[in-house]
Amino acid sequence: ATETGTVKGTYMDKLMFHSNNNFTLTKKVKIGLNFNYDHYEKPGERSEYYSVKIPGALRSDPISAAWDDYTNFYGEVYYSQAATNPALSIYLAQKEKYLGNRAMGNFYLQIDDILTPGLSFRSQFGTIMDFDDQKSYSPEYYITPTQKNDESSLYQKRAYGLNWVNTNYFSYNKAVDKLNINATLGMELQASKWSDVWATGYDVPENEDLQYLSAHKDAVKFGLGGGASESRLSSTFLRGNFSWDNKYVITATIRADGSSKFTPEKRWGYFPSVAASWNMHNEEFMAGSSDILQTLKLRAGWGVVGNQSSAGNFDYVSSVNGGYIYALNGVPVEGAVQEQLANTELTWEGAEQINFGVDFGLLNNRLTGTVDYFIRNTNDMILQRPIPMYAGKKKPAVNAGTMQNKGIEITLGYAETKGDFRYDVGFNLTFIKNEVTSLAGGDPIRGGSAGRMGNSTKTEVGREIAYFYGYETDGIFKTQDQLDAHAKDGVAIQPNAGLGDVIFRDLNDDGKITELDMTYLGSASPAMTGGFNANLSYKGFDMVLFINGSYGNEIVNAMYQTLYSSKMFECNISQDMAVNHWSPENPTSDVPRLDAADLNKNTENFSDLYVENGSYLRVKNLQFGYTLQATLTSKIHVKNLRVFASFDNLLTFTKYSGLDPELFGLYGDPFHYGVDMVNYPQPRTYSVGLNLTL
Repeated sequence: ATETGTVKGTYMDKLMFHSNNNFTLTKKVKIGLNFNYDHYEKPGERSEYYSVKIPGALRSDPISAAWDDYTNFYGEVYYSQAATNPALSIYLAQKEKYLGNRAMGNFYLQIDDILTPGLSFRSQFGTIMDFDDQKSYSPEYYITPTQKNDESSLYQKRAYGLNWVNTNYFSYNKAVDKLNINATLGMELQASKWSDVWATGYDVPENEDLQYLSAHKDAVKFGLGGGASESRLSSTFLRGNFSWDNKYVITATIRADGSSKFTPEKRWGYFPSVAASWNMHNEEFMAGSSDILQTLKLRAGWGVVGNQSSAGNFDYVSSVNGGYIYALNGVPVEGAVQEQLANTELTWEGAEQINFGVDFGLLNNRLTGTVDYFIRNTNDMILQRPIPMYAGKKKPAVNAGTMQNKGIEITLGYAETKGDFRYDVGFNLTFIKNEVTSLAGGDPIRGGSAGRMGNSTKTEVGREIAYFYGYETDGIFKTQDQLDAHAKDGVAIQPNAGLGDVIFRDLNDDGKITELDMTYLGSASPAMTGGFNANLSYKGFDMVLFINGSYGNEIVNAMYQTLYSSKMFECNISQDMAVNHWSPENPTSDVPRLDAADLNKNTENFSDLYVENGSYLRVKNLQFGYTLQATLTSKIHVKNLRVFASFDNLLTFTKYSGLDPELFGLYGDPFHYGVDMVNYPQPRTYSVGLNLTL
């Protein structure tokens, strides 16, 4: 299959194979083997800020030609000195190829009634093998003395990854009078291994058939490198479930996990949990309400879940890089440099949660619902703690504090059948409050930078993680009287401001704008998230609808630094800025002026002008189908035949001006939560197909 991306030049070719096999050897012994193979090919995607296609297209000045007919090559970018011609970026990305091969296999052995009825054993082994090949060719080209590549190069990397997991456990089921017992005792081993080797050759022919590393002509600059990493996880677990008379249920679990990501002294974590439920509807005193209330269950639980995925494989040791040359007494000596600080105290992150819930069913369980209240305290959070730049090292991983999430989850559903018509509708709402409760005595953590925009988030005790932190604004200076009045004790608060410049609020009232005036500007943490689903069917026709959304969250639109730049640094601005900016001829405008100097730092200062309403409602999926009657399909020896049309991301309702409000943030980094540097939009997809059962 070939998928074409939204952006020109993006695609993915796929080849997939799937096999699912289950065998019953005896009444008590079963085995199974599942196998999947995926192969894909796609072009490269440049990750450097000034070379990414969408941001590059938005930044490039509008008068530069994509193609120059005179030179028969991509056109010169006249004014956006820091940008790359976006058409050239697409061309260069097509010189990069990513080939991926993934093989996945799962095997299981199930033996029932070992020695005694109810005692069973199951062993599972699953593995994922990845073989990747990346080939990136940078051709020689010349557009101008500053827009050129003097020497071609070929970069090629081969990577290999192996992940496997082996689970073995005994389970025992026993019923004694009204007591039902289910117990599980098991262990699990996991391993992950990765390695790669790469090389770069220079002055390589552009002919694709001759693009081999052995074809390079500059042996002196030839580069070679590689790396390897691995991790292991060992787990033992015991779980018991006890049910009495289908009324009272108690479940208890204890597990011990040992991770190679920590030192032997910190390697093991122990994580217990217990839960209880009460089926009140089965009590005799509820018999009188059984005609209305068919289900009523109360639930409560407490438990701790461990997390080691946020830690690197070797964060507890100091990493050292070699290949550095230094002259000692005039003699070149090869050496190494420490790359990252060690943290031998790094240990498991633990999330302790307590929850209370109720499940109910009314009207013969046509109306069902659940309500859950939970408090989740994450302790010993594993974070990359910022250190001063002069340290010259990567940020070490530390257990830097605690965080609390508490909230309510509500789910309601209604299903009914009337003749040939059946419908099933439901919705869910989640309200969560996030708060950092400790940073282990450390200073607040800043983050969220993108491009020339400085830090935009701040994490400190008493607030949600990575809230937006910057300057509040109060419009722009539209009159001279307004500019003159913006002073304290006769001294201008913003001495470099002019008419049309942004008014920054002096929150500490010291008569000047400094970092002490920065404040809370919102958060990417939504006040509410939710979804709605509907399944309708009438005779052979059916419809499926799914809607999701969030409310009460903000997004930092990092492209504001370009599209509303007063100094036009990138030489392209938004139509709104170009047409509606303040000027003597447009004195009532709320859009800042154009000023090549921008001494007031209208866009250089991160402010609430970057922060937008991130709430949205999206029709995630809409599907229509029709299933042919069995009397028709039987004539062609088909058990079932359904045709359908499906629409993904059909409609989005939002006030956010960016391309897509449904995002996490840059780099998957929690300190960049909600920061959007032109998030690649989710495509609106239309598809038709059929489901066939022979």
